[in-house]
Amino acid sequence: IGLRPSIPKYLADIATANYGLFIHLAQSHDELENKSRIVEPIGFYSFYSHLYTIVDAMVERFLSATKKVLEKYNIITFPKTRQNERFRVHDKSSLNRDLTKFNTRLDKYRGLLISRLSIYIC
Repeated sequence: IGLRPSIPKYLADIATANYGLFIHLAQSHDELENKSRIVEPIGFYSFYSHLYTIVDAMVERFLSATKKVLEKYNIITFPKTRQNERFRVHDKSSLNRDLTKFNTRLDKYRGLLISRLSIYIC
């Protein structure tokens, strides 16, 4: 994604994080739509790899960038907490628990697929 150099860093961060989330969600959705490919190991791997990327990197990056923008414009302020307490602060402990379960499940599939497939990056 190309952004004008004059865009402030906090806005560039939210733009790139949002774009990254969208791309990985769209690619996961494409894998699900392709019924003949999703049943193949490589299609299944691609689907879970995109989901894993969303949870592992993009969500945290997007939440962090969003927080900076909201605080910059005095829309909302968040209490200072450790990263792993972010959801609990807003009484969303079930979301935190669900994301942990989701990560654990994705790790199992990802590990299994990596051990069975040769993935080449061109």
